[in-house]
Amino acid sequence: MRKATTTTSSPKLLLRVNDLPSENVNTIRSRKWRLADSERVLAYQRAWRTKHRKRRLQVEAAWRAKNRQKCRQYQHQFRERHKQRIEVARLHKTYGLPLDQAITHLRTPVGCCPICHRQQRLVIDHHHSTGLIRGRLCRSCNLLIGHADENIDRLTCAAQYLAQWQSHG
Repeated sequence: MRKATTTTSSPKLLLRVNDLPSENVNTIRSRKWRLADSERVLAYQRAWRTKHRKRRLQVEAAWRAKNRQKCRQYQHQFRERHKQRIEVARLHKTYGLPLDQAITHLRTPVGCCPICHRQQRLVIDHHHSTGLIRGRLCRSCNLLIGHADENIDRLTCAAQYLAQWQSHG
């Protein structure tokens, strides 16, 4: 019977070398070297990715085409796990909303709409020409303004029309 030798090259790493195939020992040594010389490894990886960009993109595209279902499943899981982070990024990109305000908007989704005065989930209302954020409205009131093309005269005429027929209802 062979005597097992141990290696204590790292205080956290205690292995019985004879119990492992040689590739595992090499993997461990390689990992240890990469950790010790991480800056050099990262520089090499960056240079390699830049040099082989076209080939890498082709290989990745081929893998995605072959494993379409796995990619979709991963994307779905990622979106579920990072729902809030994705929404904050969308608000920041779409409206130029500072990140702290985007987070506040997501943390207080329900509020009182300043037009209809109902407690509902609020969305961001913005001016379509300038992109300026006007405030938060319920979805119905936001759509009302949008369908009226943000035209005050049109909304005033609509209010007068409704007032005319209110006494008949």
